[in-house]
Amino acid sequence: MDNQYGTDRQQVYQPQPSQPILQQPEVLQKTASGSFGTTFVQKYLGLLVLGILLMYTFCLMVYAAISSPNFLYWPNISNILRQYGFNCFLVIGTVVAVRIKGPDMSMGSVMALAGVITVLFANESSIIIGIVVAIIACFFFGLFNGALISLLNAPAIITTFITTMLLRQILLFITNGMPLSLNGFRGTSTPTGFLVLLFALLFVVLIIGLTALAINMRLPLLKPYKNKILSKVMVIIGYGFIAVIAGIFGFAMLRSFGAAGAFYGQGYDITILIIFAALQSSKFFKNSLISLGYGFLIVILLTISRNAMMFSDFPVYIIEIPNILIAILLLCTACIAQGGWKSMLSANLSECDD
Repeated sequence: MDNQYGTDRQQVYQPQPSQPILQQPEVLQKTASGSFGTTFVQKYLGLLVLGILLMYTFCLMVYAAISSPNFLYWPNISNILRQYGFNCFLVIGTVVAVRIKGPDMSMGSVMALAGVITVLFANESSIIIGIVVAIIACFFFGLFNGALISLLNAPAIITTFITTMLLRQILLFITNGMPLSLNGFRGTSTPTGFLVLLFALLFVVLIIGLTALAINMRLPLLKPYKNKILSKVMVIIGYGFIAVIAGIFGFAMLRSFGAAGAFYGQGYDITILIIFAALQSSKFFKNSLISLGYGFLIVILLTISRNAMMFSDFPVYIIEIPNILIAILLLCTACIAQGGWKSMLSANLSECDD
């Protein structure tokens, strides 16, 4: 009787706890999936904003071509391509930064740091020594950023904004607020100029290769770790890697302008913010290569639109206003796509599957 009663009891009560266990995941799955509207907003709202930017850039191009025929001439096109090539370094650094913890707003000041150190050493001793010292200085400044972000668990966008102001004040003290000219560097016909150009190209190839590995999750640099200490160390090294990318950008600017100063690279802060907001504006950009291509597309639109406004004789104080409005629009879109500004600032592409 006891066995029979136990069997009957088991038959009566055993399905009861198992029934909600089988049904609960289905309910949670329906809740987590969300409605069609929520899915559309998270994935495709950023693409709608991209369509707006495309139309805006196209209209500016048409207006600039009508206002100034020189807009379509090759000298101006080559100028656009050169500026776009510079900005590509920002895209690479921002994509890597977003995969780790968040955008590095100090990339502009690191460009100035690389340029100033290179000029100081080049004018006194050797430009090669200046480039090597500049790379080391940029790397250690990136480690400083990563340490603050990782150890203090602070938002990257706020932390790096503070450190960029600190670095610019240091550069102002070093340069006395004046731009520093690099003697005999702009011409590549001289042996020194050719050697520096070759050295810079080798660095560019190295950085692009390392970045391609990193964004494909093939390096342990950006892989998620269960060990918290090792994870923090990887974050610190990651921001050092980003600072090296910014330093390469600084060499490119130095090669183009032949001078460096504390305020060099200051105007790129808004561009970094736009790239970050664009990458966070859609769940569709969780893939590293797609996000990298999308960042390149956003940058070329910004470069063309700014150049078109300059050829259309817009006042100087108005040229930056559209970029500010674009940044606000993309930040609002990113907040909607990520479900709030806190999620937008804390979310990173490393949490998504490629």
